[in-house]
Amino acid sequence: MISLSMTKEIAGQVFNFNPLKDQILKRGLLDTYSLSDKSNEWIVLEDYIFWSARLQTPIIIPRWFVTDLSSVPRGLRWLVSVNERHRLASLPHDLGYAKESGDRHTKHDWDNILKDFCKQQGVSWWKTGLIYASVSMFGGFAYKRGNRVMFAPMEHREWYRDTYPKYNLNTEAGKFLSV
Repeated sequence: MISLSMTKEIAGQVFNFNPLKDQILKRGLLDTYSLSDKSNEWIVLEDYIFWSARLQTPIIIPRWFVTDLSSVPRGLRWLVSVNERHRLASLPHDLGYAKESGDRHTKHDWDNILKDFCKQQGVSWWKTGLIYASVSMFGGFAYKRGNRVMFAPMEHREWYRDTYPKYNLNTEAGKFLSV
């Protein structure tokens, strides 16, 4: 069996990985978004770095990015819980949906990336299929909406910095890096 390895600098860090496999190269820090008006939002406090074999590029989920992780309608939660392995897989998908319409990747690309990372996270084939079918059919509403609140406002960043000093949080604006 041939092992393919690649060394690449991404966001100032060097990673050694197989470019033909979807991977989480760097696990960041995610917390419930305590200051949000919505009960289902999360905030990225430290960048995540995913490698997409499909796109052959890193996907960086930047600090202060706000996400709902996965919107599972109440009527389907008996089948797919909101607290399962697919949640982490939804980070690149949510980022892709939130990015401005000038992004070169389509809704279909981001839906497939969700499917790829569901598999990478060990989500069962039938749940992966159900999740993929759901976002393929109904995700267009969220995708077309675009330009929604993507980053926490400065006062919220300062609250997190002051509340969690051990994390040494930088309040600099999160930035989308092109993929």
